[in-house]
Order: sequence, then C-alpha cells, then structure tokens
Amino acid sequence: MTELEIRAAGAADMEDILALEKLCFRPPWTAASLAAEREDPDGLLLAASRGGRFAGFCLMHRAGDQAELYQIAVRPEERRNGTALALLRRAEAWARENGMTEAFLEVRVSNAPAVGLYGKAGWRRLGVRKNYYVEPVEDAVLCGKELKE
Repeated sequence: MTELEIRAAGAADMEDILALEKLCFRPPWTAASLAAEREDPDGLLLAASRGGRFAGFCLMHRAGDQAELYQIAVRPEERRNGTALALLRRAEAWARENGMTEAFLEVRVSNAPAVGLYGKAGWRRLGVRKNYYVEPVEDAVLCGKELKE
C-alpha cells in the first residue's frame, strides 16, 4: 500500500475537501466556512493523500486550552486502512503542541465506525446531546480526551 501523506490543507485541496464534505455531512459546511477555518490561526485543516490522490481531511479548532474536533472525513475507497486514525493522531499532536490540554467532539450515535475509531484512539464517552444533529435529527455522543504527552 502506498504511504499516506498528511499536510496542512492548501488552496488546491479545497475543491476535494468541499466535495467530500458534501458527501459525508448533512448539512455540509460551506466553501466559505471551510476556507475561513483554513485561514484562522486557531483552526487546523489537514488534508491526506495516498499516491498523490486526495484521501480525506480533518478539521479541528482551538478554544482557549481546549480543542474541538469538528470533522474527519475519508473517501469511501480509502476507509478502513488507517487514514482517519492518522488524521486524528496528527490533529491531537497539533493541539498538544499548541498548549491545548483536552479535546472534545460530537459524533452521531448511529455512526458506529466513527464511535469505534474514537474509542480506539482513547476518547471517552462523556454523555449524549439530545437532538444535536439535523438532516436527519439525531442525538450526538459527546466524547473527550485529555491531551497528555
């Protein structure tokens, strides 16, 4: 298998990121919102590629000494080969390197692969946010992780 490359997303990645965003999330973030996060010094937008082909992305944001993981998305043909975990680990490292001590995320209760990924990566379930998601309306599992060295 070709080696995975993870890097800060550039302008050239935005079309692929937006297409994958629209495929994976309801409602999707807009191009303007994703671009704003990419430019924000408190935001992290990572792009992953394998063999020169876009594989996925991750979006995290700083809120003081906490990080909020907003999105991880991987192209369907790239799933189940470590891409999401590699993106998650890189985002966690960025948060630690930038002084964040804990991180949080919400995930749809029905998204068993993502719930499993976060558990495997040491995130713990903190509770449920009722009716958190729309399109369709669904509860979210709230997860957190201490970002120790």
